[in-house]
Amino acid sequence: MGIFSRFRTADRSLRFRSGDRDSRADQARLDAIRAAIRLSITSLEQEEQGLKRRLDEAGCKAASIAGTEGTDYRERDPADEQLLAEAERQMMAAARRLGALQAQRSVFGTMLDLVGGDGDAMAAVQARIARIAMQS
Repeated sequence: MGIFSRFRTADRSLRFRSGDRDSRADQARLDAIRAAIRLSITSLEQEEQGLKRRLDEAGCKAASIAGTEGTDYRERDPADEQLLAEAERQMMAAARRLGALQAQRSVFGTMLDLVGGDGDAMAAVQARIARIAMQS
């Protein structure tokens, strides 16, 4: 018995996985990547919506503390002034985070475009990658 004896079949040929099985495995990997990207986009959108809501609420609260009269800023309590300064700092941080989330959305959108829609075969994805590589 030689080393290849376990690979022999009745017709004495070697057997490997079928092309169909390979295609299904490739498709499953692409689908997993697509699902992960979509999950990330959903998470990002939820964070973005919550942050926008809190930012709007903070703006309304800051406006009520600041007052509407032109002379209010001269008579403002120092504690209110500190609250306004902190609100401004927090709102600026929130605005920066929204910018970062928008940049991430763009990246994830590009990634999703690259791996294609459901059912796109590996060959189509490889063709897209090759076109992008040639453009670079």
